[in-house]
Amino acid sequence: MKCVFQVRSSSSDVKFCWQKSSGNYLAITGVSNVVSLYNRHGQCKSEATVVLPGDCTSMDWDKDGDLLAITHDKDGVLFLLSSSTFEVTQLDTGLKDTLSLCCWAKHSQLLAVGTSKGNLLLYNHRKGRKIPIAGNTPRRLHVQLGVQSTVAGVVAPGSTVLPCPGGILCNDILCVYRNLLALGSVDRTFTISNAEGDTLRQTTLRAEPYNIAFSCTKSEKQTSEETAVSIIIGHKTLFLYDMDNADNPVELAFQPHYGDIAAYTWYEDGFIMLGFSNGFLVVISTHKDEIGQELFQSRNHKNYLGDVGLSSVLGQAATCGDHSIKVHELTDLKEVYHIIDVDEDKGELRKLQWTEDGQLLTVSTSKGHVLTFLVKLPMLGEANGTRLVYLSSLKEVTVVNNVEEEPAVVHEIALEPAFVALGPFHFAVGMNDRTWIYDNEGRVSEQTYLGTISSLYLNGLYVAALTDGKIQMHMIDPSSNGPEKFDDQDNMDSHSQSHESRTFPDEGRDDVISCMGMTNDFLIYATTTGILQYFFLEDWQYVDDFRHIVAITKLFPDNGGTQVVFIDEKSDGFLYNPVTNAVMEIPSFPPNVIGVLWDNWPLDKHSIFAAYTDTNISTYVFYRDTIKGPECVLVGVTKLPFGHKPIMFYNGEVSCLTLAGKLQVIRLQTHSYQDDQDLSEPEKQIVNGNAFMQVTYSMHKYFT
Repeated sequence: MKCVFQVRSSSSDVKFCWQKSSGNYLAITGVSNVVSLYNRHGQCKSEATVVLPGDCTSMDWDKDGDLLAITHDKDGVLFLLSSSTFEVTQLDTGLKDTLSLCCWAKHSQLLAVGTSKGNLLLYNHRKGRKIPIAGNTPRRLHVQLGVQSTVAGVVAPGSTVLPCPGGILCNDILCVYRNLLALGSVDRTFTISNAEGDTLRQTTLRAEPYNIAFSCTKSEKQTSEETAVSIIIGHKTLFLYDMDNADNPVELAFQPHYGDIAAYTWYEDGFIMLGFSNGFLVVISTHKDEIGQELFQSRNHKNYLGDVGLSSVLGQAATCGDHSIKVHELTDLKEVYHIIDVDEDKGELRKLQWTEDGQLLTVSTSKGHVLTFLVKLPMLGEANGTRLVYLSSLKEVTVVNNVEEEPAVVHEIALEPAFVALGPFHFAVGMNDRTWIYDNEGRVSEQTYLGTISSLYLNGLYVAALTDGKIQMHMIDPSSNGPEKFDDQDNMDSHSQSHESRTFPDEGRDDVISCMGMTNDFLIYATTTGILQYFFLEDWQYVDDFRHIVAITKLFPDNGGTQVVFIDEKSDGFLYNPVTNAVMEIPSFPPNVIGVLWDNWPLDKHSIFAAYTDTNISTYVFYRDTIKGPECVLVGVTKLPFGHKPIMFYNGEVSCLTLAGKLQVIRLQTHSYQDDQDLSEPEKQIVNGNAFMQVTYSMHKYFT
């Protein structure tokens, strides 16, 4: 994993908080009581700094990432920072004692603000209404706070937990759920109250409570109602209180050599992952038949464990401690997926947090460092022949041709793109309605289109963008000579003047284009009414059309455009030949195909293509001449490793992008003979007795 950026604070108790939803900004407490925003590339937004009158005690983003709430230890004024305008609003809470915590509800603009003396304020930002609630106990509120709210009775699991700032003596905890307040106090009582402060239920605990959260216990009936409350008792045990079974709370103890409970998190269907101070990671279930059983246990760190974090998007969990971060797949916790080492001189690792999209993981240290690592990249990559372009870092793309053994060229780009495209001489990146086109000399052109781009293709001369059911095609650079397609300058100038740009469909037609592809010679597109059309670029006219019975949703032409695989709205796949106007349904075509790759091997005597899903790659061969006539055959299925996206197919090898922004080549099962091409006589007998291997071996004979 790559460290994207790091920030140094003067305080050992540095706080940080990733913006919810979009995850564009990281808020960090810096020097001189300043809270600053950093973008995903580590650039500080100087116009978005908040100077506090005292030390920051807590901060939290609202559910949409629009507002950052900040509290401090000097007075009762709350600071609100807008992420869109960077304006700072000061809100007088009316509370006379020190503000020690704040936390937004997950599904509304309700903010809870707590004080060091046990008072609570609920602030409805949408209505501008403040609701002060006096504490049920004169003791102080703990600075860990979880806030929940619901939409139509459905609640997202987990709660937000904020770290306790050093030097403040706070011993209570509080959580808000469906207008209920869960409070734990230093006098070892646990109370559930309504929003007006009236006590509904009260339970005595064995020791002081910490880290409260609402979630769903595992049960036979599937429900999203968060009726369970979990609390750490005395840093040693986990207290589970089910509001549907209030008379039978459960308190779970763990082996003493694990140490204190440092952190925990709920995930999936009622599982709880706990990190212990002596470095142990433990997973338990809350199912009534499994309570008390450890489903997983590992000593992740030798000396200490600081925090546990989970990304539901990636299905991964991370722990920090002993100057390293260890990442596990939730589906196989026994294996360590990644290890990130952090220099010892940066101090002990304290807290960690993922962005909601799982791309970035941030950790803080005891010496005030905040380090952000790139965990997952958007899998953006395209092929043009055997050349590949792919996103290798947030603002970096790599162009490579491993088949021709050309060295990889890394290009810094202007933005974090949403899509990439590749032609023979250029590559393009873009997002929303804008594209930037580069060549080996740098940026060539920038273009803004009439709508959001859903797909983009390049050839040697043109770029075509599909936006809102229409294609805008134009020359990449009208001033250039383009590819070596024209014999003299006069022909080139004449072509450029008459064929600079075109919009599809033609004026007066109401077709809605659903998908497209482009080769060096043809622009090919399909419509929602099932029309498939070929436009010949050199003659600047339509040369073929085909009408399918239902809408066509995806199409994938081969390199020359002489064959195209298309998928219709029924998820059926077809092979079309524009020369003969013949169409053939592809047998055993998977219903959830994401894309189709054509084999780029120049010695291929048959048409070989591979259709891939999230889990498998199905390989097909099209035989033009058999005793039955033209025939398309499924010759094998290869399992696709998790987190891999195929982008290029060459002679049985598929180049795939990984979540880490790397290329990995996998060998298709149908081409496994290439690992040992000398078949013995017994092996030939096995081939002769197996229909699948007969097809594989016949492919072998044609290839050699």
